[in-house]
Amino acid sequence: MTSTDLDLDQSDICDQRFYEDGNVKRHMPKHSIKKLYRCDVCEKQFARSGDLKRHMLIHTKERSYRCDICEKGFARMGVLKSHMLTHTKAKPHRCDVCEKSFSIISNLKTHMLTHTKEKPHWCDTCDKRFTQSGNLKTTC
Repeated sequence: MTSTDLDLDQSDICDQRFYEDGNVKRHMPKHSIKKLYRCDVCEKQFARSGDLKRHMLIHTKERSYRCDICEKGFARMGVLKSHMLTHTKAKPHRCDVCEKSFSIISNLKTHMLTHTKEKPHWCDTCDKRFTQSGNLKTTC
């Protein structure tokens, strides 16, 4: 898959872009005023119950899915499946801009942000924007 093959959906409110089908629809409740689901541990609020359930894994550190090769644990099966690709030498996803290759498509998508200078992850409190969600979590 090349960077030109990546279709972008965009939020009408914040201009955040999404590569995967349906992500813009899942994103839009972030803009709703009503966030009915609150974390009992950190008080963070969510518009959907599924987002709260996924968030709770941060606090429980539950990692039910284990890699057979390196024993690393994951909270979700889909993340384990993506991780398994890191144990192969294959890197089928190549950047059209700089030719760098990746074994996992999501890593290519994140890498592409370095070329586009997009910062799709933002802090609800201070409005600071980040290229990677991990930077948002560690900074804000």
